[in-house]
Amino acid sequence: GFWLSTNGGSTSLILNYAPSATYNLSAAASAAAIRVGGTSTITASVTSSTATLTNPDTMSYTGLVLSGGLGALSSTSGTVAPGVSSSGNVAFTPVGSGSFTFSPSVSTATNVNILTSANAGTNSGVTVSVYNPASANSAVSTVSLGNVYASGTFGTQALSIWNTGTAAAAYQEGLAATISGTSGQASGSGSVTNLFTSSTSTAISVGLGGSVNTGSAGVKSGTVTLGFTSTGTTSVGATGLSPLALGSQSVAVTGTVWNAAAVNAITSPVTLGNVRVSGTFGTQALSIQNTAASGSFTEVLGATGSTSGQASLTGSVAGLAGGGTSTAISVGLGGANTSTAGVKSGSATISFTSTGGPGTAVISNQTVAISGTVWNPAAANSISGTIDLGTVLKGTSLSQALSVTNTA
Repeated sequence: GFWLSTNGGSTSLILNYAPSATYNLSAAASAAAIRVGGTSTITASVTSSTATLTNPDTMSYTGLVLSGGLGALSSTSGTVAPGVSSSGNVAFTPVGSGSFTFSPSVSTATNVNILTSANAGTNSGVTVSVYNPASANSAVSTVSLGNVYASGTFGTQALSIWNTGTAAAAYQEGLAATISGTSGQASGSGSVTNLFTSSTSTAISVGLGGSVNTGSAGVKSGTVTLGFTSTGTTSVGATGLSPLALGSQSVAVTGTVWNAAAVNAITSPVTLGNVRVSGTFGTQALSIQNTAASGSFTEVLGATGSTSGQASLTGSVAGLAGGGTSTAISVGLGGANTSTAGVKSGSATISFTSTGGPGTAVISNQTVAISGTVWNPAAANSISGTIDLGTVLKGTSLSQALSVTNTA
């Protein structure tokens, strides 16, 4: 450019080149942390600077690019008036965790002062931290707590929970887990606060309410729902991210309540009556009952016996359902010596089992006393076969006493 200058009556022609612009490139000073799969917006700017020059030209540029951790993110063009910035927002959607640094650059810029490389501008980049959210393993879907007796107590089962995230520790968020709900007869307790990938937690347990639901026999069941959260914290420290809900898992819990078998009081003593010497005692069947309520969840009764003294026993009871009666066991005095008279006796001890459910019920033994008597039959002495009453007058009554003796 040029202009005329008058000074003290003289005029001069002054040539002046339009000063070229300098420029600065910059990205946002910082960008918010994000999670893998999320999106961060980064602002990149081209600024035309007047520096100390007068009337600098408008600058044109092409190919404003943010490049770095994942390659080029954008490419824009524009013109920048002196002292003005031109900005563009760039969406960054990472596919992996870590720290990513991006620096802006332009491929060409015109009307930039070419007389000195010092005016080429400065370049300021931005770093984005990307965190991997926690993820939970698949907890067991069904838990069976087995069998208990009526009015007993169900146990609990701990669940193994771990964080399946695999990012580096500085970029891997912790896992939290809570019991978000229960249904039916299920119960749960415990929580996980900040679980990282190096450990497994068994802090959460599921159950069926302890003894609350064991008042009646039958299958008890319900569902425990677990809620999971990515905490926004790594093992190194806070990320600045808010906790992220990860969804839930359901665990079905089942168990069975059983009635234990029970037995009546068996009749005792058992008297087998009288036999003669060298005779044989009979036997008597014992009436054994499973006095527990009938039903699909009542254990069956079993019975066996042993003897002492002169008693004998045959038979056994197996699988006697609730409300049933068995006469399969008989007792006698088969060990008695009936060649001699007298009272013969012994006892039978009956032992019981309750099986089909928990199978741990203890039923007390019962003892049955057994007795019978052996008798000698009566025996008579030898009486003379001829009795001589002598000579008597007609019409006279005579008698002769006979000696009769029980010689047994």
